[in-house]
Amino acid sequence: MDRIAVEFTNATIIVCGDFNDLDPEEIVNSTTLSILATGPTRGDKTIDFVLTNHPLLFKQPEIIDASLPTDHRGILCRPVEQEKAIRTYAYFRDQNKANMQYFNYLMDTADLDHIFDIGDPDLATDELLKFIRWTLDIACPMKRVRMSSKDPEYISPLVKYLIKKKAKASIRHNTRKINALNERIRSIILENIRASKNKQMEQYSAKERLALLQKQASNINFLNTIPASKYLQSGFSVLRMAGQYCDEKNFENAFVLYSKFAILVLEKLPNHIEYSTLPPRQITMVHKRVKMAIEIAEKLKLKLLKRFESDHESFLEEEEKKEQARLAEERRLCEQDTIRQMQELQRQKELNEILDKVHVDPPRETSIPLVDRSLKPSYDVLADKSSGMKSIYIPGDLIDAFGRISQHNTAINVETCSILGGTLVRDCFTVTHLLIPKQCGTADSCQTKQEEDIFEAQDSHNLITLGWIHTHPSQTCFMSSVDLHTHYSYQIMMPEAIAIVVSPRFSETKSFSITSEGIESLGKCKNPNLHHTHPSLPVLYTESTHMKLDLAMQDVGNGMSMKKAAKKKVLRQTLSGYLEEEEMLTDCLQAVSQWGYPFIRVRL
Repeated sequence: MDRIAVEFTNATIIVCGDFNDLDPEEIVNSTTLSILATGPTRGDKTIDFVLTNHPLLFKQPEIIDASLPTDHRGILCRPVEQEKAIRTYAYFRDQNKANMQYFNYLMDTADLDHIFDIGDPDLATDELLKFIRWTLDIACPMKRVRMSSKDPEYISPLVKYLIKKKAKASIRHNTRKINALNERIRSIILENIRASKNKQMEQYSAKERLALLQKQASNINFLNTIPASKYLQSGFSVLRMAGQYCDEKNFENAFVLYSKFAILVLEKLPNHIEYSTLPPRQITMVHKRVKMAIEIAEKLKLKLLKRFESDHESFLEEEEKKEQARLAEERRLCEQDTIRQMQELQRQKELNEILDKVHVDPPRETSIPLVDRSLKPSYDVLADKSSGMKSIYIPGDLIDAFGRISQHNTAINVETCSILGGTLVRDCFTVTHLLIPKQCGTADSCQTKQEEDIFEAQDSHNLITLGWIHTHPSQTCFMSSVDLHTHYSYQIMMPEAIAIVVSPRFSETKSFSITSEGIESLGKCKNPNLHHTHPSLPVLYTESTHMKLDLAMQDVGNGMSMKKAAKKKVLRQTLSGYLEEEEMLTDCLQAVSQWGYPFIRVRL
């Protein structure tokens, strides 16, 4: 959703339908959307909603009888009369890193002795301010852009200016500059959305906001049917994500993930039936990590409480100022109405005097309507916007690289599976490593072994588990019952986790995610058989929409002018300790992405 908002800045997004048990508030809290207020749509339950990023474009929704054979009622959203956009010019300074470094350089090298020699302090201050303003005009010249009243609130003048620069770079086909501008525009918009969300959360007290975060952290779907090792693997990924959020100063998300890891290890995992079978080395390592996570969470808690209290105090001060301004405006309007009525009475009196002199019957008196300004219509603004399901970017050559690696197994009709490892940067996941553990497989299944070694490999490279990829040597791309239950353990801990299925025989590749109905159905499934059937309804899985294929990574990778011997040397150093056979290096030569991340083939 955030990527749509970045690429199509003026788009109006509308999401509507039957939400069932899905809480729309969670969507609102993680996207730029707002809920249009509705009423009961199925009996006395409100389970149908309309979400949009422009709530002021629509009138209050109406609940109507549906024209289709269904026990749901319909929601009618009428658009408001569109006013002509008001366009104004906005002025700003582009205070990017290079400009500010130049400004600091000019200030450091400036000779200000003639200003300090001025005897009059006021005159010296004026001269110093003039010099600073002159220096700022040179280093960060003033820019002008045209803004519209219909622009989304996260489109600032700087974003408009960068979009204009991007359009010029597109005409000149400057791909490098376009990519750099895209990254900067995206980061600014995400920061604006995050600031907007924080602004809207200021109405809650510090304790209320912290309680909301703790409630979010305790939301863990824990089942004994999922192996304890899977929970450990997901827990370590959560811990790594929390560390990356800390590095990005996103302390709220970091606090939630550190708390979630602590709750998982201390409250949930000891109740698992397989907990006693876990290797002691893993348990010792987990308890060391959870102690560190609790310490960091407590420090973040103090920081967040202090910030939340400051935000709430600022909010109350602003609300008080708005209330005072509103009362002042009401007094002004009331005084204007009183003056207008007195002027009208005076005019009527003068008119009567003139009519008396010319002996003409006076006209009938007309009552002056009084305006009750408290009855003026107002918009019910429903607000709470922030960022959505995070995108997962995979390099353009990942599928081909995995196809070459699994070619031998495919030829003998045996499945091959691998784990997708990556990083979180600016609210986006990027697959950087392909982890292939020791495994055994058949024509329609694949089982990993010695998973504790996978944990060590992920930990040594600080990787987050983003899903998995496997082949269907003789079948099309779909999710079998084995695949569904395998992916279930990934997705309940990370909603963005994907399952990529490669079908070499039919030359197709698809990425799947389990639906919310599928999560509920699979959580209740108690069938012990490896292969079993599930009901056709509800739909258990669908193709992933947040998985993005980054072709730029493939182009850069293919354009590298490194010699083959140099590639082998780099790969030997990177993959040292994970490769057993020398000829496997050739399969990995093309698996170097844009930023030099290797796809590690772990042979354990």
